Amino acid sequence: MARITGEDLIDAAITEVFDTVADERNEPRYNPRIVRAEMLTHEPVGAGSRFVAEPKRMGARGRMALEIVEYQRPHRLHNVICSSYAHAHGTLTFAETDGAAHGCGGTGPCGWSAPCGCSRPCWCSLAPGGNGATGSTSRTTSKVRAAEHGPTSA
Repeated sequence: MARITGEDLIDAAITEVFDTVADERNEPRYNPRIVRAEMLTHEPVGAGSRFVAEPKRMGARGRMALEIVEYQRPHRLHNVICSSYAHAHGTLTFAETDGAAHGCGGTGPCGWSAPCGCSRPCWCSLAPGGNGATGSTSRTTSKVRAAEHGPTSA
């Protein structure tokens, strides 16, 4: 499976960019391929937070389960994404560059040792076809670019 990488410089504070990207509920605001996202765990967003996102024109069968497995605000975010068509992990790193946030990240296949690499392997089984084929998405790259829209107010 291919590995997807990208980076961007965003004219915003690093904490604002990190918070926007970390909260999956913001993704429909900047990624037209995602129509709905909800948080399944309690606030605040952090390691262990789980979300479900629904891609456009796929309905419930395309739902993606996402879990934050590493949360080092505002510098590092590691997510695991599981669905019937994609089992991937993505890591984003953030640094301050001349007052702007510089984000780098990549998405790639999960390891063989644990399905999807989830900290809770049973979580993957909640996604339709949790043992399906491995794939990847460009979600993490689009997330970095989108932070210029600002965080969602709860």
